[in-house]
Amino acid sequence: MGRLTDLLARPSAWLGLVGAALLCAALAWSMAMRLAPPAGAACPPLQRGGPAEQMRILDIGAAELELRGRICLSIDNVVSGAALGPQQGRLRAAQAELAAAREALRVAEQPPAPIPVWQSRYGVRPPTAEALAEQRARARARLNAAQTRLGAVTAALARGVGERRLALFINDERAPVPVRTVRGTSSPQTVTFTLLPDASAATDASGYWRALLGQKSEAGLVPVTLGIAEEGQTLPAATIRVTPARNGGMSRPIGLRVFHPEIRWLAGIGIALLLVGLAGVARSTGLLRDGRSRYARYSLGRVQMAWWFAVTIGGFVYIWLVTGQYLDVIGSATFVLLGIAGATAGAARVVDGPMTRTEPPSRGFLADIAGAERIELHRLQMIAWTIVLGGVYLWNVLANFALTDFDANLLALAGVVNGVYVGLKTQEAA
Repeated sequence: MGRLTDLLARPSAWLGLVGAALLCAALAWSMAMRLAPPAGAACPPLQRGGPAEQMRILDIGAAELELRGRICLSIDNVVSGAALGPQQGRLRAAQAELAAAREALRVAEQPPAPIPVWQSRYGVRPPTAEALAEQRARARARLNAAQTRLGAVTAALARGVGERRLALFINDERAPVPVRTVRGTSSPQTVTFTLLPDASAATDASGYWRALLGQKSEAGLVPVTLGIAEEGQTLPAATIRVTPARNGGMSRPIGLRVFHPEIRWLAGIGIALLLVGLAGVARSTGLLRDGRSRYARYSLGRVQMAWWFAVTIGGFVYIWLVTGQYLDVIGSATFVLLGIAGATAGAARVVDGPMTRTEPPSRGFLADIAGAERIELHRLQMIAWTIVLGGVYLWNVLANFALTDFDANLLALAGVVNGVYVGLKTQEAA
């Protein structure tokens, strides 16, 4: 309890706690936005876009898309008007019949005109009430039949000529999302796709999303062009890259959200404070030293172990938050690197021998890890390769959303470098 109290009495510890709190807040904020309904869930209102003879995308629900969200598109002319010609001809005939039936009913419901005198001389008499009622009944029946026929023809035209299965394209490449079934008609309708990546990083679909998210972004948005086409086609039949101007406003480019700048800044500040706090704790304790005292020299083996611990943990969390992937993310290379770092730190401790009260004093961080009394080549070699491999590891996380799976030669190189360090450390001890 006393050691914890002493630790919390240091300003660096409080900086680390503040950084950890900010980082946790950024993670919680990101997770809350993932669980909230996506911005693209709403569908645009249906409206006609004018005559056309090919499939079109009229509108999109939202310009900002997110993984695990929905894309709702307003489309028309899934089947061109030429293919629906017979049905449209029947529609025009039904409309003409309805107009004629309404005119007939209007005439039937008017009172009969008086019979001219010259016709009455030849025995022409006005129609009886029963004849007028029968005439009106026939006109109403004709109108009802015309309305029924028009409704059936309209419904058939709305259904179109069967169904069509549409696939989604992003940047002219088929997206790994399920196809959607729509009506084969020229009328406006909506179609919804769900951008649901796999939890495993080993599938082809996961590779597609990582490559898309790794493209150049603007304020966390990767500009994309959306397209649709019937299943089996290799290129989109209709595309959209900007939203239509609504209510006098301006159109907006469509983009796929990679990160939110405000969350990234919050997480960045939290990580910076956390690293500063950990550096302060390491400086004032024996966390990264060859002994328990705060005055003992720094251990290169422990520093390397802490480096790979921070790099692998940070890379995994970043990939999980951005892509949602957590299965098959960690390759065998990560296990080997952590194992090499841990074994090196343990072997170096064995070479140094049991801890005593006469621990070697520190000469400064860089001086300690570069050499006890003078700069050692084997230590510089280990430091250089640790920085190089760690830089490649971090670059691959940020650019490709993948933990680098180094090949056997690079892993063997890391093992040799660490082995040489441990072997020559015995000469330092001597």
